[in-house]
Amino acid sequence: MAADILDIVHECDRVLDAGAFNDVAYNGLQVEGRRACKRIMIACTASQRAIDSAIAGKADTILVHHGLMWKGNSQPYTGIYKKRLKALLEHDINLIAYHLPLDASKQYGNNAYLAQLLCGKDPEWVEPGNPQSIGMVCDLKEKLAPYEIGATLSTNLNCGVLVSQGVQKDVTSLGICSGSGSFMLDGECDFDMLITGDCTEQGWHIAQEKGIVLGVMGHDSSELGGVRLLGRYLKEKFKLELFSELYDPMQDTALALMNPSKR
Repeated sequence: MAADILDIVHECDRVLDAGAFNDVAYNGLQVEGRRACKRIMIACTASQRAIDSAIAGKADTILVHHGLMWKGNSQPYTGIYKKRLKALLEHDINLIAYHLPLDASKQYGNNAYLAQLLCGKDPEWVEPGNPQSIGMVCDLKEKLAPYEIGATLSTNLNCGVLVSQGVQKDVTSLGICSGSGSFMLDGECDFDMLITGDCTEQGWHIAQEKGIVLGVMGHDSSELGGVRLLGRYLKEKFKLELFSELYDPMQDTALALMNPSKR
């Protein structure tokens, strides 16, 4: 039994409260394909690799965190962007994308997913009660060494995790921000360790000077959880088939660094 793509998008808008966010991305249905949806693929980014996987897997819909369309982006659809859009249109595939709403959601968000892996209780937004503050804070079940937290993330997300060594302390509380989380180091930091995807050059120094441990896992690896959670919800809600193409290009880089002969 097929579901109407507009019903799926409406439900995503509702559970993510997408309209409440002032975002740089267009959230919702970015490319319209066939109306009847049976088979959905989840990916972090609407890359050519992800689109090709959707075509090969006979998906009629792709759900991503990083879509093709961003507000204020006047870049024409030429080159690789033309190729991506052409593939979606020729195969009549819907592209659904949610950016900040999929970071901030306590039920289906990237930060919530990371908190589920690490924390003993539900997280709170870094500005209590304000989902638009995006980042989250939570307490751990027990005191842990930073390398133990890094190992948990590495095992569950299949990624490398850089843990700063400049601050030697056990950790009882976390700041969590998927993607680029350096802004979490601004102002007061009511946490022992910041977990994020990538950090600015100054962020490493600021963290050390504030006594904050950093755990950095790569932008895409930090943002694979939200589409997992939302995809599973949509599968059950609309009786869809679901498969994934959760790929972090940083893993190819890491492999090449570990084994320079593998080109």
